[in-house]
Amino acid sequence: DQVDKLYILGLEAYASGNFELAKKYWEEAVKLDPYFDPARDSLAMVNAAIEVQRQVLEIQKLDQ
Repeated sequence: DQVDKLYILGLEAYASGNFELAKKYWEEAVKLDPYFDPARDSLAMVNAAIEVQRQVLEIQKLDQ
């Protein structure tokens, strides 16, 4: 179904390093099915990864 497709698209985007796109797909999957735990868990994971990326960029700016 559509939720599964969105979840898989999110996995593919995440695997290729496109965290923002993965987040978009998983947010859409959760909107369609708020109880689909794999998408909810993946969304939490990608939000953490995006935050780590942001922190790394901040540190890099300080080092320049």
